[in-house]
Amino acid sequence: MSSTCFQSLRCVALRITKLTAGGAPQTGANNGYVVNDIIDLAMTMEYEAGTDVTKKNGNGDLCFVFQEPDKVKGLSLAANFCELDAYLLEFLTNVTLFTSGSDAVGFKAPAVGTSPDPVCVEAWSIMWDGSAQATPDYLSNAAGYWHWVFPFNRWQQGDLSAEDDVMVVPASAKCSENANLTVNGPYDDWPTEVANGGGIETLYGVFEDDAYPTATCDRITVTSAAS
Repeated sequence: MSSTCFQSLRCVALRITKLTAGGAPQTGANNGYVVNDIIDLAMTMEYEAGTDVTKKNGNGDLCFVFQEPDKVKGLSLAANFCELDAYLLEFLTNVTLFTSGSDAVGFKAPAVGTSPDPVCVEAWSIMWDGSAQATPDYLSNAAGYWHWVFPFNRWQQGDLSAEDDVMVVPASAKCSENANLTVNGPYDDWPTEVANGGGIETLYGVFEDDAYPTATCDRITVTSAAS
């Protein structure tokens, strides 16, 4: 057995799915959204420091040492976007939309004291092999992408600046585990190997994929028929 040894390049798309408070995908129309205006996506593992106790005797020598290993306690995400996208901010931060027919024409900030609803975020980066996009055997030699999954997160908007430059829209999130996400994903499109492995219920997961979704500037339907 050999491992997959490819680099990860860029971030080409993000797919966001609304979740219930318990973490299950909200099935139905308008509960998903795809964007390709993402500039970057940073992932930071968080650890709780283990107990570290050291004592010296009266001669200055160590007489007691006790060290526990650090423990994983969470994951943080930070993203920057290059469009002021009303639907994106509705999904991530619960802004209220102003609409004309089926079109979002603006938004207002969430009310003071409210918290954002949870979402599942999936991201795609290019699978790179030294000097070209990888074409792994597992994908039948199709052009490969890394498919990242963050099964439960709540986002908040960062600071905005209107100036002589394009506005960058920052957002950050705290991630949690999610045992209630469907094992083959909110859109029933994760591979059998992932589903057979129990899906992705931990802080994050990643697997090989041969395509990424198209951004249409409109909300999409969440199927999540399998569990």
